[in-house]
Amino acid sequence: MMRDDRLDGRRWSAKWALLAAFVGIVCCNRENVTPQPEAAVSSVPAPITSASTSASAGSQPRRAPWRTSPNARFEELGKQCDDGAATGCEAALVLVLEAEHAYGAKPFAEPNVERIPTIAKRGCDLGNKLACAFIKRAEVDKLPVRHDKRWHEMVRALCDTGGDPLCFSYRNGAPIDRIKWTWKACEQGIGTECLALVTNARDYDLEADADQKRFAQKACDAYIQTCYDAIERLLPEHPERTAWPEVRAMHERSATEQSKRCAEGQPTCGFAAYAMLELGRDYAEIRRYAEAGLEDRDELAAYVVGRLAEEALGQPADLAMAAKFYEKCGWVVRDWEKVCHARLSELYEKGKGVPKDTNLAFKHALLGRSRIRVTPTTLRYIRLFREKSPPPSKEELMKAVKSDCNENADPRCPTLWKLVEEGKPIPEALPER
Repeated sequence: MMRDDRLDGRRWSAKWALLAAFVGIVCCNRENVTPQPEAAVSSVPAPITSASTSASAGSQPRRAPWRTSPNARFEELGKQCDDGAATGCEAALVLVLEAEHAYGAKPFAEPNVERIPTIAKRGCDLGNKLACAFIKRAEVDKLPVRHDKRWHEMVRALCDTGGDPLCFSYRNGAPIDRIKWTWKACEQGIGTECLALVTNARDYDLEADADQKRFAQKACDAYIQTCYDAIERLLPEHPERTAWPEVRAMHERSATEQSKRCAEGQPTCGFAAYAMLELGRDYAEIRRYAEAGLEDRDELAAYVVGRLAEEALGQPADLAMAAKFYEKCGWVVRDWEKVCHARLSELYEKGKGVPKDTNLAFKHALLGRSRIRVTPTTLRYIRLFREKSPPPSKEELMKAVKSDCNENADPRCPTLWKLVEEGKPIPEALPER
């Protein structure tokens, strides 16, 4: 999820900066009131369109009037930090870290991006541990070799000092080097260490299913930002997992807490919208939070908007609009696929909402395929690969299919290998075993 350009700022005009600050002041007194979305004028608001959700060069997207912007919130916390409140410094840095965690979010104006190191130093000078750890993480990022002994030692030190917000980017999907330390840290309430256990449960034979569920719930309960990733890493080979009580409970927590934090200025609107969509909430409410996430250029929000348009959820189907939003969310991963690329591949293969284009269908299948399981995108990739000109050899096809299918994760892999070996047609789906 992390990318170096996550915090590239957008320049706001003086007029918009003043408006954002004014809205932040009017919307809430943060000590006493948690801002909530205004009641929708209609239960079925107008469908999202490119005009209502995207900005041309030099303009700004429409702001949700019920929400404090991340910029206004950061400026408020930065002032508290300047005035000597270490808690303000910490809260500002948590806002920065959680913007890094969101899919592609770039919510901050350039002047605020430039202030981040100053706020970290000010917080550290005031004795705030997370601020000091925030400064030291630059040393970890400069290490030439990742995941060696020195790297793990420094990450553990950062996690011990800075807690979940700072630790998240290092523990999200990272291998475990000392299982006893990670297990103990999880039991002590460090959510990012529980997330690491979810990721690595099978490698350590931790009674796979039961332990993964327990670790996922502990991660989500301990630190709200882990909820989405904990669900995605929780036994994705089980198609029925979306109905599991454990998964629904994590979605409920995410929908409830991340929507409140979205209103307060955190870049968490995409997480809230996604959880609401998975729970089957009111589509007007989902759309409201998704639009707010688009303000932060959150790719998960763009995925939700694409789903609403493609599947006619609360609005007429609009496959062309779905494709436009799927183009904006290439980093979003579900069930080991880059799901927006996967959906674009199908649209281009079948000419739905976009001109039929097998080259683009192949390109997006290549980018979106699972590389672990037999998914429709994997099958499409092999099918379109076979149809390329000049056609690949059987050896090339077998190499591709064996690199993209792990029989330990998916017992259907040998069936796919046999289809390719015998030159038989590749179906759109293989039945689950």
